[in-house]
Amino acid sequence: MVVGISIYPAESGWSEISGENDIGLVVSMLTRCGFAESNITSLRNAEATKAAIVGSLERLQRKVRRGDVAYIHLSCHGQLITDIDGDEDDGWDEALIPYDAKIDDREGYNGERHIVDDELNALLAAIKHRIGDKGRLVVVVDACYSGGVSRHNEAEMAAEAAEIVVRGARKKFDLQPTSEVAQREPLKIEWCCISACQSYQVNQEYRADGVSYGRLSYALSRVLEPTLSVERLQQLVAEQYEAMPRRYPQQAMFDVEPSLTKQSVIR
Repeated sequence: MVVGISIYPAESGWSEISGENDIGLVVSMLTRCGFAESNITSLRNAEATKAAIVGSLERLQRKVRRGDVAYIHLSCHGQLITDIDGDEDDGWDEALIPYDAKIDDREGYNGERHIVDDELNALLAAIKHRIGDKGRLVVVVDACYSGGVSRHNEAEMAAEAAEIVVRGARKKFDLQPTSEVAQREPLKIEWCCISACQSYQVNQEYRADGVSYGRLSYALSRVLEPTLSVERLQQLVAEQYEAMPRRYPQQAMFDVEPSLTKQSVIR
């Protein structure tokens, strides 16, 4: 499943990025690695509403079988949103921004179409349960979680806007809780999740041959092979990042159980 959003509705407050450009890169990469193109679902721009993304993940969960390999790629804006159940040390959840989500509380919006990490975790856990221990689930997030962008004042951001595109909002979404929610422990992860940057960094797009792409999408498209271990892929992505010019520090983040680092990414 591949999601790429470039253009959001004007009233949403989100700027234009190049998420749609990542789709072709990722589909070519996946077919090169042995995935059948007929098994790849793509959602772009207005197709990628929250309902459509969640529905596609739920259909994927119903379709996969034990031992399958599932790959999910999400290229869109990202934003920090108030953590209302106490499982984040810093008080903020990470959220992905579907086509129909807004940047703030305009027109009474209260974050209901953000895809918060807790919600995504539950959807991924259902897929992982279906494919079992011998299956592989790889999740790639080419979005910005925007915590670090607050280190730059508005004048700096405006001056650099023409030179650099980042996939996230400078401001956090201050969610207004609608009911009391019990606190709980952080959710576990049973798959390999690769994010374009650390939670405190901006995700800067990369321009190659006159076309802008997600930095992580481009790096993966250059190095991913079916038999690579997670550990080796992490090294290769880091090398790609070092070779790609950038304005701010940025490192990809691999969130994976230690026992899986020696195993192949997709086989």
